[in-house]
Amino acid sequence: MIKLSGDIGNGNLKLGISLNGDFFGLYQQNLGIKKTLRELVEKTRQMYGDLTINAMSFTGAGRHHLKWIFPFATVKTEILCQYRAITSLYPHANSIIEIGKEDSKVITLRDKVIDYFLMNTLCGGGAGAYIETVCFRFNLGLAEFDNLALQAEKPVNISSKCSVLGMSSALSYLQRGEETKNIVAGIVRAVARNILSMVKGKQIKPPCVFTGGGALLKSLKKAFEEELGFEVTVPVSPIFTGAYGASLYAQENKNLTLKQMISVL
Repeated sequence: MIKLSGDIGNGNLKLGISLNGDFFGLYQQNLGIKKTLRELVEKTRQMYGDLTINAMSFTGAGRHHLKWIFPFATVKTEILCQYRAITSLYPHANSIIEIGKEDSKVITLRDKVIDYFLMNTLCGGGAGAYIETVCFRFNLGLAEFDNLALQAEKPVNISSKCSVLGMSSALSYLQRGEETKNIVAGIVRAVARNILSMVKGKQIKPPCVFTGGGALLKSLKKAFEEELGFEVTVPVSPIFTGAYGASLYAQENKNLTLKQMISVL
């Protein structure tokens, strides 16, 4: 069975294909769900030929938009898909932290089932867009931002939980002559603390798995480890765990070639 799964985020759209027991993914910035998905499906078709999809599933903020186009597709929440993916890849996991571009999630597990979860959707202070905004203002690429944060000796204190006020604080440090590496390290630490503050007394226990685009930043992984006091695990492809989890829920339904899928997008 060949499965197609998608994680339809507001920032990026991730497409996954499960083929002969293997999973591979593509992603790009979401500039309109139908347009972006069509481009990713076409790329997949160019790489692997006109595959016939036997099962289809979607998750992410925009998942319901595609349910109108593909009513036979399985649709699941981001929480369930992260949970399904991580417990499949890391059966002994006790907690999950996921950072996307516009929101973040914390999931705690007990006896391999979800005990508690929370999504941060009200403020960007704990999301990837905050870091991207800092990169733009400081004229840094993400890799440069990450390397500078890792080199910091004295991270500044960015206490605000609001991304707007946090940026204002960062610029204030810059005007006072603080080293850029210490400022960006302060931003990274603030993001980690903002996310951990969401759990409201719930304990995040190891093993803890860190997923999403934010997990690509080594400095953010380090910040979580310093705050939690133990090592966190990052999957090989942390940006695709949502799409992978969605694929595990997909059930065989209507057969559809990639060419046919493109024609209705």
